[in-house]
Amino acid sequence: MVDREQLVLLRRGVAVWNRWRQDNAEIEPDLMDGNLKGMYLRGVNFSRTHLDHTDLKGAYCLRGNFREIRASRSQFDGAYLKEVQFEAAYLRGATFRGADLRGANFSDADLVGTDLRGADLRGADFSHGNLYRVQLMGAIASSTRWNEANLLGANLRETDLHGADLRGTNLARSNLELTNLSEVVALNTNFEGATLTGACVENIKIDDRSNFRRAICKFVYLKADQQVPYPSPSEHRFLDEDAIALICQIYHKFISERSRVSQKV
Repeated sequence: MVDREQLVLLRRGVAVWNRWRQDNAEIEPDLMDGNLKGMYLRGVNFSRTHLDHTDLKGAYCLRGNFREIRASRSQFDGAYLKEVQFEAAYLRGATFRGADLRGANFSDADLVGTDLRGADLRGADFSHGNLYRVQLMGAIASSTRWNEANLLGANLRETDLHGADLRGTNLARSNLELTNLSEVVALNTNFEGATLTGACVENIKIDDRSNFRRAICKFVYLKADQQVPYPSPSEHRFLDEDAIALICQIYHKFISERSRVSQKV
C-alpha cells in the first residue's frame, strides 16, 4: 500500500524527492497502488522503489532512474520514458502501450508478460532481459539491442526491428509475422518454432548457428517495400522445405544479387 507521507513528498517536486532519497539511501520507498498519472517526474530517482500496481499513465519521466524497481502490473501507457534506466527492474505484467521508450535501458530486466504494443522503442537496450510472452505488436523497435534476451513465445507481429541486434537471442515459438527484420544481426539466434511468414529479411545477417528448426515460413519479403513475396505463389516447392533452408537461400540470393549489381556499377 502506498506510503502517504512519501507520496506527499513526491508531489512537492522531483528536487525535494531526490534530495530526500539522497539523505535516506537505506529506505526503499513504497508507492504501491499510487496514482502518479500524468505527473512531471523528469530525472526522478525511483531506484529500488516499490511501484507495483501504480498508475503512471502519461507521466513525464525523461532520464529517470528506475533501476531495480518492483513494478508488477503497473501502468506506463502513453508515458514519456525516453532514456529511462530500467536495469534489473521487475516489471512482470506491466503495460507500456504507446509509451515513448526511446533509448531506455531494460538490460537484465524481468518483463515477463509485459505489454509494449505500439511503443516507441528506438535505440532501447533489452540485453539479457527476460521477455517471455511479451506483447510487442506494432512497436517501433529499430536499432534496439536484444543480446541473449529471452523472447520465448513473444508476439512481435508487425514490429519494426530494422537494424536490431539479436545476437544470441531466444525467439523460439515467437510470432514474427510481417515483422521488419531488415539489416538485423541474427547471429546464433534461436528461431526454432517461430512464425516468420511475411517477414522482411532484406540484408539480414545470419550464421550457421542461427536456428530455424521447425519454423513456420510460407513466404518472406526481400525488400522493405513488401511488394513481391519470395517465393512467388507459383514456386510451391519451397513451401514445404525446412525454414532454415528457405531463409538461407533467400539470404544468399539477395547477397549475390547485390554483388552482381555492384560489379555492374
